[in-house]
Amino acid sequence: MTIPVTNCLLLEQPYSDGVILPALLSGASNPVYFFLSDESGSTQARSIVKRDMFGGLRLLTWNGGPGNIWKGAVVNGVIFALENNNQDDIWISRDDAQTWELVDAPGSNESENISNVLGCGSAVVITHPTIAYNGSGTRPGYISYDSGVTWQEFRVGASPAATGTGDYALSAIDCTAEKVFVASSAVANRFQWASISNLSSWTVATSHPASQNGYSSIATSGTSTIGLACTTPGYCPYNPDVNYSLNNAEGMALSGTMPHMGLDFTGVAEYGAGAFFVSELDQTNDICRIYNLGDGSTSPSSSSIVASLSCGDITNPQRMPALLVTDAGIFSSYASFSGTETDVVYSTDGLSNLTRLNIGSVYSGDGIVTSIDDMR
Repeated sequence: MTIPVTNCLLLEQPYSDGVILPALLSGASNPVYFFLSDESGSTQARSIVKRDMFGGLRLLTWNGGPGNIWKGAVVNGVIFALENNNQDDIWISRDDAQTWELVDAPGSNESENISNVLGCGSAVVITHPTIAYNGSGTRPGYISYDSGVTWQEFRVGASPAATGTGDYALSAIDCTAEKVFVASSAVANRFQWASISNLSSWTVATSHPASQNGYSSIATSGTSTIGLACTTPGYCPYNPDVNYSLNNAEGMALSGTMPHMGLDFTGVAEYGAGAFFVSELDQTNDICRIYNLGDGSTSPSSSSIVASLSCGDITNPQRMPALLVTDAGIFSSYASFSGTETDVVYSTDGLSNLTRLNIGSVYSGDGIVTSIDDMR
């Protein structure tokens, strides 16, 4: 089903001679997309804020299509969006959010929402909160190598139970153009990974020395991995830890504890620009922080590269739900406890400074930025 947009959009105009002069490319970077949801405000955001290649902000809006975007990704110029109330379906736009198509995943699993969408190089991966193990289980994951035109099912390789049957509960997932990594509390050593080109063959971690192993967020370079962990994915009796491995996700060890998160996951992990990064919202002092953890072995409390900025411009800031590290800079959203107020902090100088993006200059509605991705 294709739903046309009835409002006009100001599109970026091509140069009249069809050639972009090198001088005009100075300072240019990939466009960045900020996906909005106002689920907590009980309205429909129906908006994406786009930062163009020169840093200008523009609001993409539509009628129909996804109302609240829980998670989003941009792959090969195609936008993929998960709506909070869609089960087994994904919204796809091939014209910069002007029109949308609702696509049903290959399987029929209407009892559980799709919960993850990731751009993995030129491939797209989507999963439910659980994923089938080998030939058993009811909910496979799906991968598309052609920008969402066709989808293939895949299953993970580690058994979620002694019987070797059932579904594997995902705690966190991340990928690169070459590999996908998944973490789960359902297997002894938590991690397994596979090549994007062959999701029928998985490697399972044989050890997990770190004591905290309930992951809320992981990030991988393809050869190393970090993760934010507590006792379980949803329960933190202590400040969350950062665990790391320099060998895929084998032998995840403690690098350090998040100093200002409190007993909650208030940030996420990301990899980019040759380093690992973690965002952290200090709820006590209403401060947003982003840490550069190098290869992942650096403890956040001893990191020499950390930037901070007050997040007190919104009421009761609670978390930093999205983080992107790209050629355009480092971007992290922050959100209020109510789920109706948001903005983005960013750095274009390697965390020497943080600046507020000012989403409110183009978007005046309620909602939060739930996902950030760039045009690849």
